[in-house]
Amino acid sequence: MEKVCIYRNEAEIARQVSWCKTVTERLQKVADALANIEIIPTIEKLQSLYESDDLKALIDESCNAQNIGGLPRRVKSLVIEDAEKAVTSIKEKAASLIKTEGRRIDWEFYQVNDGKIIIDPSYVQSIERANSIYIDSEPRQAVYDKWLAMEKAIKEFNEAVKNAPKENSIYESIAKVNPEISSVYDANFLMGISTHNHFSLAMLDDDGTPTLKAQNFTYIK
Repeated sequence: MEKVCIYRNEAEIARQVSWCKTVTERLQKVADALANIEIIPTIEKLQSLYESDDLKALIDESCNAQNIGGLPRRVKSLVIEDAEKAVTSIKEKAASLIKTEGRRIDWEFYQVNDGKIIIDPSYVQSIERANSIYIDSEPRQAVYDKWLAMEKAIKEFNEAVKNAPKENSIYESIAKVNPEISSVYDANFLMGISTHNHFSLAMLDDDGTPTLKAQNFTYIK
C-alpha cells in the first residue's frame, strides 16, 4: 500500500530541525576546542564531555599527541597540568554550550566528518515522519476513500447549485420596495452546502449532520 501523507505539523518539524542545527553549531565549537589541543574530536568524546566527569582519556590523548615521553619529568608535569586545565575548561564550555533546555540530544544521529559536525539525513526524515499522519493501513484507507467520495460529491453539488438557472422574482419584488436590500436574498448568491447561517440549499448542523433547506428550492427554476 502506497502511503499518502495527509498532514504534516510543519511548525513542530521546523522547531525540531532548528534545535538539531543549534546542537550542531554548539557541538562544532566544542569539537574545534578539542582539536586545538590535539584531540581528534568524535561524537563519543563529545558525549563523554557532556555526560561524564572522567576526563583522563582526553587528557592522555592531548599529552600523547605532544610526544611528552622523552621530556624531563618537570616539563612533562607542566604539560600534563596544562592539558588537565585545557580539558577541564573545554568541559565547562561544553556544559554551557550544550544545554538541552529540557530536550534530549540523540547522539547517534550526529557524526564527525573531517572535524565537522554533521546531522545524519535520516534524523531529519525521522522527525518529519514522527510529525506526519499517513494513510498507511486498510482502516485508514477505507475512511479516507469515503472522505474523498464525500469531498467530490460536495464539489459536484455546489457546482450544480451554482450553474442551475435561478428564480429571482422574490428578490426583485423586495428590492423594488427596499433598493438597499441585502444580496442574501439574491438567488445568484445561493450556495450549495454551508453552515446554517449562510444562504444555501443545504447546511451542516452543529453536530455535522447535513440537512436540506428545502424552502430554498424556490430560488431554483
